[in-house]
Amino acid sequence: MLRKPADQGDLAALEAARGKASASWAILDRALADRTYVADAELALGDIALGNAIHRWYRLPIERPALQRLQGWYTRLCERPSYSKYIASA
Repeated sequence: MLRKPADQGDLAALEAARGKASASWAILDRALADRTYVADAELALGDIALGNAIHRWYRLPIERPALQRLQGWYTRLCERPSYSKYIASA
């Protein structure tokens, strides 16, 4: 999506990748049912590792499933000054 004009992309491959990514984010959405961050109530290494990927996911111009807990987690990350400055502002 980023290297070719939209009309030159492989739509089937894009849809397959979107579906796989959606399924993966749904796993985290379910895990966030009983915790604030990836591992527990406090920010941890897993949040940092996934934080960049979730930002790109929400920046892509694609249709995404409504994953409310995932969105809440991303919102909490964006409220952190360092994340907001170095990741979410990009």
